[in-house]
Amino acid sequence: MLNKGQNVLVSDPRNWFWTKWVHEVVEGTEETLVTKHAVKYAEDPEGLVFTFRKVEGGWEYIPGENKKLRKNTPDGLVCQVVEYSGPVGKGTKVVIRGTEQAAAPETLAAPVAEETVTGKPRKRIRDFFETEDQQRRALDAFFKAWSGEWSISEQLLDYYDISQAAFGPSSGSDEAFRTFEKIYNELAGRNWQVFRSPKPNARRWPAEQVFVTIRSEFAEFSWHGKTNLLNFLHSGTASQLESRLTKMQGIKEKTGYPHMTVSKFLHFYNPALFPIYDNKIIWGQVFKRFDRDFREFCRDAEIPYDKAINDDTARFLIYYMGWASSLLSVAHGRFMQVFAEWLGNQPGATLPQRRFDPTTLLATAFEMTAVGAAGTP
Repeated sequence: MLNKGQNVLVSDPRNWFWTKWVHEVVEGTEETLVTKHAVKYAEDPEGLVFTFRKVEGGWEYIPGENKKLRKNTPDGLVCQVVEYSGPVGKGTKVVIRGTEQAAAPETLAAPVAEETVTGKPRKRIRDFFETEDQQRRALDAFFKAWSGEWSISEQLLDYYDISQAAFGPSSGSDEAFRTFEKIYNELAGRNWQVFRSPKPNARRWPAEQVFVTIRSEFAEFSWHGKTNLLNFLHSGTASQLESRLTKMQGIKEKTGYPHMTVSKFLHFYNPALFPIYDNKIIWGQVFKRFDRDFREFCRDAEIPYDKAINDDTARFLIYYMGWASSLLSVAHGRFMQVFAEWLGNQPGATLPQRRFDPTTLLATAFEMTAVGAAGTP
């Protein structure tokens, strides 16, 4: 049994980001374990407490309403917990990779090999972009990641139409704002919940402040502009966009940067450039399954991988968009046409009646292909 005050390493034996985090035991029995993130706990006492229960193979993390991770841990995560007597510092983590693997405790499994135990090659995320067959396979698996279907027409396409009216070059200011309020109310509502917070009455920007900020700060990144997700990586606009993203910091009261909230508002502003980011699907499924692919992107882009996955500033969205851009750059020649065909077959799509060209929805196409890829066997 682990004792109160003892330091432990908590790690995912499936190599979720190949790291081991230092925790301190708050209380423990043979069947349950409560830990806190060592040292850093003092900064956020409600946010860094973790509860586990003993299961076969390790300790299963139990999410709680008042227990949050810096980025969500997927449900059903079974961790290894071992004693630790090494150095402890702010946000301490022990990275296991390369030559360090040989010295790692046996409780941490080796990185996934290029071939699985079945002998089949590991599927890379780019495989689902490079060929038409694999793209269709990913799109057909899109709703599997969501564990059920939802209306793409009512929750996405209708609001793309509204976005054209709210942010189009011919829209009058008062009329445009009244139109934008429909997007704001939808995102603030039960379908999207962009302002959800464990803190009652957490501060949020009103609709007018969101609208004015987007129109004034992101004019160069509009749906009618030159920059889209396909050319973003080599557009030279990353630094400029990052500075604009920082202007959205206060949209939602939050300790770190509100990646999810900002990405969703900007997605409906320009779905050709801004992909949606969220913890449950994008972080919990896409980044988790294709961690090695993101690591390779970071290496090629000369971005420190550990810095990228732990970045709690606006820059994380730049890294995410850069990865997305790199995948679109290797997509097959009919990628957007295949996506438009699939989209047109969704209930209520009625693409010929829409105010937008579906082949311009580059960020939407990236996201749905990546999410579907994560849901394939």
